This record gives sequence, structure tokens and C-alpha cells, in this order.
Amino acid sequence: MKRDKCRLLLCGPFPAPVGGVSIHLRRLQAALQRDGRFVVQGIDEAGLRKPELFNIRSLNIWRYLSLLWWADLVHVQSSVGLFRLMHVLAARLLFRPVMVTLHSHRPGNAVEHWMVWLSCAFAHKVIAVNADIQRSVCPRAVVIPAYIAPGADEEWLPSEIASWASQVRAGGRQLLVSNAYKLVQFAGADLYGLDILLDLLERQDVRERYALVFVVSSLADCEAPYLAAQKRIQERSMQNDVLLVNQAMPFAGLLKCCDVSVRATNTDGDALSVRESLSYGKRTLASDCVLRPAGTELFATRNTDALAALLMAPARPAEAELVSYDKSIINLYEALS
Repeated sequence: MKRDKCRLLLCGPFPAPVGGVSIHLRRLQAALQRDGRFVVQGIDEAGLRKPELFNIRSLNIWRYLSLLWWADLVHVQSSVGLFRLMHVLAARLLFRPVMVTLHSHRPGNAVEHWMVWLSCAFAHKVIAVNADIQRSVCPRAVVIPAYIAPGADEEWLPSEIASWASQVRAGGRQLLVSNAYKLVQFAGADLYGLDILLDLLERQDVRERYALVFVVSSLADCEAPYLAAQKRIQERSMQNDVLLVNQAMPFAGLLKCCDVSVRATNTDGDALSVRESLSYGKRTLASDCVLRPAGTELFATRNTDALAALLMAPARPAEAELVSYDKSIINLYEALS
């Protein structure tokens, strides 16, 4: 007999630290609570453990299996291929319907390709956050972007950043913002493009019109490049031009107060910050490494000259995509549960 409420188990990295997938999970939970038809529990994969959430890294197999047994539906949103495959196979062994969301696809070795292929093959339903991932990984996937609109509780700014932004505007300049989950490399380059943005702000014409706030959510395993970037800022006397901060904060508050946002990644899934920026009516610049929503101004990936030319040119008016996709996901839950 069907229950009054579906028991949904979400698997993935929950905040903190704050990253694209963890923010998506938090907003999805809020949407499910408003909907009222679901009882939700989670299996956390983040390195930072929270007392209120079971963490897969605890290696408590009995607690893990009991959560899967409890669930009417399992939704896997892992960033780690091994975790994704383990959740899918365990759910299938316990005869639980299972969905997988692919938030990104960064080509790696044969084992990684095999794990993602096998996860998709055994899942009852697969969501790809963009058409590139659908084509390259799982053609049968449903394309649903990861964007869920932020709540008012995310639209705040730390006092340090708010004060610095006020000084920038008092000096007649506009506020440029960007962020990174971690300072990591992909394909031999800075994944989030902090190096390119520092190159950009070393240009006199750019500094006269803009100042940059760059937020890094976590320094786990990446403290060295963060300190190197801080040293570069100090050595080149750019403290009034670039504020580099490490803080696990929602990015929505900074996007709401900025003038221009930049997504300078060299690979991507469905960047929440791009859609958030557009939803706030902000000028939104992004690399062309993947398809971007309508309204985004594109520049050639890893090309500082192209970014500088675009930033200094007049904004291009365009219609923005402002759809929140929580209802699309909930509709799939209804079909599977």
C-alpha cells in the first residue's frame, strides 16, 4: 500500500562546506519541505562531518543499509564516482528505486568512466544538468538544470565583505565577483580561473573601473595555492583592488549586491552562480567551456584578453532564463515512487 508521504533518501555532499552540489541539495530539501509530500533523510559525503547527518565516511555499514531499507526512493547526487556507484548498487540490491543526478563530467581515467557508466546503467532514472553531459555520458538522461532559486536566508553578506564593497563603490568603481569551492587544477590549469582574474585586475584600465571579490569556500587540500594568491596580491599592492577571502557562505548575497559576476572555469556542469546572477538581473560573464543560459555573455575559456575585452565593452542586453527547476525534480519523484 502506498504511503501518505514518500520516504526520500538524498545522497551527496551536504553543506558545509558550500559548493554547487551542496547548495543544490539544501535548496532541494527546502522545496521538498514546502511541498509536504515527502519525508527526507540524507547520507552525507562531505569531508566535514555534522552530528545531525549520517556520513558515509563513518563506515557504519549497518546504519547505511538501514537508511536505504527505510527509503521508498533514493536520489544519488554524489560528486565522487565510487560513492555514486556504491549507492546505486546498494539501492538496487535492496529493491529500491534509485535516481542519479550527474552534476558534472570531467574526463578522467578508464575506471572513472566505467563507474559513471555503470551507475547510469543501473539507475532507474538519470538527470543530467546540461545537454553536454547527456550526450557524452548518458543519452537516456533527462536534462534538468541544477538551479533552484535561493531563499531570502541566503542573501546576506559578511561585514568584512560589505564594508570592502562600500569602499569600492565610494571610489567610483563597480564590484566584480567570482567564487570557487576549492582552488584545484583541471587539465593542468586553475579550474575556477582565479589566476586569470588576478591577471585581469593587474591591468590598469580594468582596475580603474572594477574591483574584485573572490570567495573560496574550503581550503581543504588547497591552502598552498590560496596563500600563493594572497602573496601575489600583496606583492603587487592590489589589496584595494582584490579581496580574496576564505568563507563558507552562500554566494547569493554577494551576487545580489554586485555589479558584474564572472564564471572563469575551464570545465563546468550547470553553474548555479551563473543562473543566480542572471536571476538578480546582474551582468553575467562566463567562459565558453560549456553551454550557458541565455543572457550570459561568453568569453573564450582561459583567455584573459577575451575576458578583458568583454568586461570593458558595453553590456549586451538579452533575455535571461529564470526558471527554478525544483518542480521538475519533484515530478520525477512522483513518477518513480
